[in-house]
Amino acid sequence: MWTQFFLQNAHFSLGLFAGITFFLCAWLYWDSDTGHHFWTIATYLGFAVLGLSFLAQALIPQTNLGTHLISPSIIAWVILFTKVTGLILLIAGFWSQPKISRPPSS
Repeated sequence: MWTQFFLQNAHFSLGLFAGITFFLCAWLYWDSDTGHHFWTIATYLGFAVLGLSFLAQALIPQTNLGTHLISPSIIAWVILFTKVTGLILLIAGFWSQPKISRPPSS
């Protein structure tokens, strides 16, 4: 019984830590956005969506929030959809980022 308690608390703590970390990454990319380029917008939106999905995943198993209104399978699909959307936005943002040229060697 104590094992389940510790594992559930570890799941909540790690999910909350991951959500906060992704939100902080989104904030840093949003703060450094000076030219409103596609890659920075896609990157900070991807980090924000991933942070939201990790936060939702951390909170849903702890409480039965909304399980009598929405089935748990729909909640799982929404979390999966937000994670995939966030990852696609991150990949699109990093892929369209301008490449840094190598300095000439002397």
